[in-house]
Amino acid sequence: MITFEQIEKLKELADISFEEAKAILEKYDGDIIKATVELERQGKVRNNSKYNKDSKQEKNFMTTLKELFNKGQLTRFTIKRKEDVIVNLSINFTIVLLIFGFHIFVIGLVFSLFSGYKIKIIKEKGPVVEVDEFVSKASQNIKNVVNNMTETRKDTKTEDKSDCKSTGDYNEITIE
Repeated sequence: MITFEQIEKLKELADISFEEAKAILEKYDGDIIKATVELERQGKVRNNSKYNKDSKQEKNFMTTLKELFNKGQLTRFTIKRKEDVIVNLSINFTIVLLIFGFHIFVIGLVFSLFSGYKIKIIKEKGPVVEVDEFVSKASQNIKNVVNNMTETRKDTKTEDKSDCKSTGDYNEITIE
């Protein structure tokens, strides 16, 4: 006697209809294993069952996590003063320090930048990222923007002095 559950189980394992599942189960007297082996010979068994999908996703996640960890161990965060290496940490450890000691890490980083230390992120493959140069370029860009804004403000003040009134600590500008 073939049950509905047996047919459903066989349909989960293979790309077949109810009729085909019933026929093959009857051929093997309800033995799902023998029926599955026969369907596998015919090439009808699915390779991407729910179990296989979950294990592949877990394997891919674990593989990606291991690769990321290994890259983090090989990538270094260094602070140098002239030729002396003051700090040489893996990026993994640096991230842990950043998470658990954020304030101390940031204060140390700012102090290092203003004290003339060279801060670098050295990758196993690829270019070296020099943090201090990046910060100095960014600060120079900010200074340029501030200077441009200051010059623009001075230009607007000198263009129309007749509309400016000085009242105490404030300058009033009326636009008509």
